[in-house]
Amino acid sequence: MTKFTKISATALFALFLTACDKPADKASEAPKAEVTPAAQTQAPAQAETTTPAAQAQSPAQAETTTPAAQAQSPAQTETAKPAVQLSAEELAQGKADLQKILDWNKAQEQAANAAQQKLQTELATNDPQKVETALVEFIKTVDETVKTLDAVEVKSPLVAAFKAKTKEVLTLSSSIVADSVKVMSQPTPESQNALAEKTQKLIQEGNVLQQLQAELQQTFGE
Repeated sequence: MTKFTKISATALFALFLTACDKPADKASEAPKAEVTPAAQTQAPAQAETTTPAAQAQSPAQAETTTPAAQAQSPAQTETAKPAVQLSAEELAQGKADLQKILDWNKAQEQAANAAQQKLQTELATNDPQKVETALVEFIKTVDETVKTLDAVEVKSPLVAAFKAKTKEVLTLSSSIVADSVKVMSQPTPESQNALAEKTQKLIQEGNVLQQLQAELQQTFGE
């Protein structure tokens, strides 16, 4: 399944405006550090690295080390599961609600792509008036996207938290773009620093959003 990249079209643009290439790269790599995938793959890695060394020492060591490494995987995988065990009904509800959010995301892709493409085209003109107009239109697009998200009804508390975080990231993104308009028209060190700080927060929240999605996908088997 694809990550929530389209809902953060404004976030990507905001990062572009503030030239935060390295932090943005870190944000995109964040899912690699998720606990669950690491827990699932850690034991096989240990088995592969330990067994050759053990074989070089003695067959007995190889036999005793490998099962221990293999036995580690279930325990690690178990700790990666949600702290609260969900009933079959809760799992079914959560899976259905998560699918609603994913369907919403897919439905927004076309509008987000079109808005972003138009914005990039206007940026290329280097015409301040055209750029400002495009930014304002882009903000309106984000606001409309937030409204459509609000209309998505979910009952699962876990998915509701994910929905709330998605809205938070969208709203913050829109705020950054709005601030960017002001910085472009009246740049000051203070406003530029404030924009950079807000953008850094956006990167952090984007990491949290991706982590939440990964956890939900594991919990509900998406």
